[in-house]
Amino acid sequence: MAVTKVSEQWEGRYSAQDEQGNVIRKRQWKVQTDAQADDASVVVAAVGINQYDPHPDYPPAIARTFTCAPHEGPYLWLVDIGYSSAPMAARSGDMPEEIDPEDPTPPSADNNNSAPAPLRLPEYSFARRDNKIAPEEDANGVPCVNTAGDRIEGLEVDRPFVAIAMKFWSLKITVAHILDCWDTINDDDWKGFPIRKLKVENFEFKAVYDLIAPGVFALVQEATITLLYNRDRWIQKVLNAGKREKVSTPGGIVLRVITDDTGQPVTDPVPLLASGARWRPGDAYHYLEFQFNPDKDFDTLIPS
Repeated sequence: MAVTKVSEQWEGRYSAQDEQGNVIRKRQWKVQTDAQADDASVVVAAVGINQYDPHPDYPPAIARTFTCAPHEGPYLWLVDIGYSSAPMAARSGDMPEEIDPEDPTPPSADNNNSAPAPLRLPEYSFARRDNKIAPEEDANGVPCVNTAGDRIEGLEVDRPFVAIAMKFWSLKITVAHILDCWDTINDDDWKGFPIRKLKVENFEFKAVYDLIAPGVFALVQEATITLLYNRDRWIQKVLNAGKREKVSTPGGIVLRVITDDTGQPVTDPVPLLASGARWRPGDAYHYLEFQFNPDKDFDTLIPS
């Protein structure tokens, strides 16, 4: 019993693209055998295409589905292989407690949701992270000041962060990459999050025994990056204040020590205007902004 002929059928080719931009392709073969007892697995193997092999004309699309059925009699079969460039969902399953090097047992998994680790989509989870701030204005933009125009001392409100855990699988994580990502903020809009509102708070990984190719299991880096979302941006905003002020004189701008009502130098910083002049009741408060976290292209968080 043997396969006697394998021929790809041009009329069985198919190509499409869905609304997400994923490319879908199909190839078809006729396989001739010399015995009715030949099994479908023998017929499919004769085509020479393995699951997850790339399409020869469009490598981002990989072999995902295989069908095999008799055609025009017991000795001729049609084999259809479907390719897709759509991202693959993560597989479920646990790492075995012990691995026999002579006969490794793959982790248990849902066969309908099983994909090699490097091809999986990241998994995201969201959690609230409590945080309090001394607000400068309310949600409608109204300044938080009293009827005399002074800031309200001791006012604190909840302004929680959102902690986003991004879990992914890789074979390319290095210590240098982790340190390069640590404590950085997004230098541009990223996945719907505005610029400089995400910060890498934590980056951790562990080695797990997982699928890396059809039928091949090896140690893989299972990583989780924790991002903190701050709706006010990761920019330090401080009240412009000091113990000296800029004063205009006939000879130009000079710095002068600010004094209190008794003529003594003030012991605590007082608010200043953008010009450096001393703040007076009725003036708007001026704030200074500083960025202490380096920018990073977040598209490079997952090493490629």
